[in-house]
Amino acid sequence: MGSGFLFRAFARPYELLVYQESWRAHCRRLLALLPEGSGRRVLDLGCGPGVSALAMREASPTDRYVGVDLSGQMVRRACARRERAGLTAGELPFVQADASRLPFPDGAFDGVTGHSFLYLVSDRSAVLAEIRRVLRPGGGLVLLEPRRGPSVGPVLRSLSGGLRFAASMAAWRVVSRGFGQFREETLRATIEGAGFSGVRVEPTLRGLGLFASARRAERREGDPARRPGSS
Repeated sequence: MGSGFLFRAFARPYELLVYQESWRAHCRRLLALLPEGSGRRVLDLGCGPGVSALAMREASPTDRYVGVDLSGQMVRRACARRERAGLTAGELPFVQADASRLPFPDGAFDGVTGHSFLYLVSDRSAVLAEIRRVLRPGGGLVLLEPRRGPSVGPVLRSLSGGLRFAASMAAWRVVSRGFGQFREETLRATIEGAGFSGVRVEPTLRGLGLFASARRAERREGDPARRPGSS
């Protein structure tokens, strides 16, 4: 069962689980780990029902955000949530696209975020290469991914954040076991191998997750050629 089917089938329950303050706080943490600046262009990959992009926009409304998700149903839910927030498509676009073939020119963004996104991707090298392409030199990448390790103790500790938060952590744990969790050193090596520098990885979510932040290094020898029409 692929991630596309999973999120089409369970889009509504997933939205109910993630629309909570603890989840939004971790989304805002993604933004805080990006390089500082005014009017940053931020691409939110695996945006799901739009909770992450909206939380970041609330935290820093001077930045410009674009959400991308592979699931059309998730994008429709994100658009509906955007409308309920009183925003237009021009203010916060949500785009259905494959992260390995992003419809944006080279260097279009100052930052790329992903909340529990990379672990769902089958070809991580291709997606990271595409992320690197759409980032400007020196731009930042911040990910929150599931950490490989014990589950019962950390999930029980997550009850301190409320029953809904604990339920979301338990569900995330079950799903991520099927798609792949990361050790600190594995996630660091995966990102460094894609041409990113200054990679930092730290535990979060009571030890159930990992924050990873990095910068796009300068162009490397052997990088793919720029796409026709890209800037």
